Amino acid sequence: MAHSSDPHIPILVVDPDPAPARLIQRIATDHLGDDARVTHAPDPPAAQPLVNRPEPFIAFLEYHFPKHTALDVLEPLQRNHHPAATAVLAAQGNAYIAAEVTRAGADAYLAKADLSPAVLRSTLDQLFDLARLRAAQHALHLHTRRALASLTPRENEVLTHIIAGLTTRQIADRLHRSEKTIKIHRANLMRKMNANTAGHLVRLALDAGHTHRPSHTPE
Repeated sequence: MAHSSDPHIPILVVDPDPAPARLIQRIATDHLGDDARVTHAPDPPAAQPLVNRPEPFIAFLEYHFPKHTALDVLEPLQRNHHPAATAVLAAQGNAYIAAEVTRAGADAYLAKADLSPAVLRSTLDQLFDLARLRAAQHALHLHTRRALASLTPRENEVLTHIIAGLTTRQIADRLHRSEKTIKIHRANLMRKMNANTAGHLVRLALDAGHTHRPSHTPE
């Protein structure tokens, strides 16, 4: 029976041995349906075409390679805030490696000796849930950044003062405008940034990298 997870999120298996990819393909097909997509790459460089795409994916990564480790995939993903969900595979359980890959952003660490269909199904469920959540967060972040870039200079000015904690009256006095005008700017900001409250607006703006500094010269 297919799981409710989106089967169109691709699954990447990076391992010099193709056997884990075949096993994961079988479990994924049984668990998610015939649309489950599993791609095998023998090492991190061969995985780059998928890793470099912004869309979410799930990855099972062998830890040891002749010239690489799973960190060569995990660290760029973490650095770029990629919405991928990842599990690292190792021949045997190792607490040091588990801690190392967790710091690098891995969501699960599995010893190949302990792999079973039940463990893989549970891990797939976990990774699909994470990938969908991160994809939604990533889409919201992109929307917010685009909205921030669309603000007028005056809206940016007002937003900066809102972030600084000024009231509508204080902003009006600072910018030599009426409170009614500032309220209009605030309403436009809330609409463009899809914010529910002033606090929500501030969080969205800061998360999106708002760095505008107000000019003290009135228009």
